[in-house]
Amino acid sequence: MARQGSNLIVMGIDPSLTSTGYAIIDYFSEQFFALDYGLIKTKSSQSLPDRLSEIFHTVSKLVEKHHPDVVAFEDVFYAKNPRIALLMGHARAASLVAAAIRNISVAEYSAREIKMSVSGYGNASKEQVKRMVLSQIKIDDASIGYDISDAFAVALCHLYRQKHQLFTQRNIL
Repeated sequence: MARQGSNLIVMGIDPSLTSTGYAIIDYFSEQFFALDYGLIKTKSSQSLPDRLSEIFHTVSKLVEKHHPDVVAFEDVFYAKNPRIALLMGHARAASLVAAAIRNISVAEYSAREIKMSVSGYGNASKEQVKRMVLSQIKIDDASIGYDISDAFAVALCHLYRQKHQLFTQRNIL
């Protein structure tokens, strides 16, 4: 999974057609370091293919720049509005393909699992998740929005799951 003698780099993505949040975390020596984070914004005036292309190409560039070991996503969720769920699925697929064509592992977690791993409470609010993310990664930029803090939360969830699996394996042996 991780490069030998190196750290573990995880990219978390919070997909959206208008504002996809991304966060790249470097886990090294039991510490989390934010390598990069931001938003991929598209305009509603753009065609759907152009918007998806922009998401795909931006995620591709980020993957090429940071070489993550894993790209983590929130699992498919239920939405009251089927159109919104479909559009979210398109944005998610554009990011998934960007990772898949580079043979990067993909991990998916439910919203409840992400919230639980980051805040200890499966029904945590976006504000609670953001506060916990900021404290765990020690980002001084409290102005980051929920799309970015959610992307960090997805990446952290993956890292916590990996640490738990390693701990469990060591104790079984």
